[in-house]
Amino acid sequence: MRGERTEQLSRHGRLPTWIAGIVFWASLLIGLALSFYQMRDLETRVHDRYAAELTALVNALSEAGRGETFDVSRLERLAARHGFRGIRIERDGRVLAEAGQPPIGSSHMRLNLPDGYRIIVVHPDIDEVVAAERKRILLTVGLVFSLFGFLLQWVLQRLLTRPFLEMVTAAGRFANGDERVRFDETRRDEFGYLG
Repeated sequence: MRGERTEQLSRHGRLPTWIAGIVFWASLLIGLALSFYQMRDLETRVHDRYAAELTALVNALSEAGRGETFDVSRLERLAARHGFRGIRIERDGRVLAEAGQPPIGSSHMRLNLPDGYRIIVVHPDIDEVVAAERKRILLTVGLVFSLFGFLLQWVLQRLLTRPFLEMVTAAGRFANGDERVRFDETRRDEFGYLG
């Protein structure tokens, strides 16, 4: 009976597999917690990023100088560089220049300047950007922690399973009357100490 149990344990090696599995799932849970931490206040950060880009755009337009005419190709380049879908420049209710998507029925930000200018930028829908950012964070962190978990599981299984199964096999042989049985005594860990 005891010999059958030892043989069954040595074939399956359940304890090291359980330990490695626990480590794997723990690393996934840590990754999930890290993902949720990263997604905290994501909508506010996206909105703040657009506000900062709008400020940078205003500075770029100020450097170019203001007048009654604006280079549309320059506006298109500025919109692309700052992540906007379109730009409209108005003064006293008149449209002076427009490049890209018009701000009608879309997500946009308005900035009224003291000299009568108004800059309207069309940006991607914040909900879409937040959803894409959440997806990117979850996929990235999930992939990294899954790979880390698999690697750690493999290493632990290699470090624990082989000596554990050798120890179980040796104990089974000893229980069956073989007093000459030994396992790797050259190891400098607990398994070597037991050998």
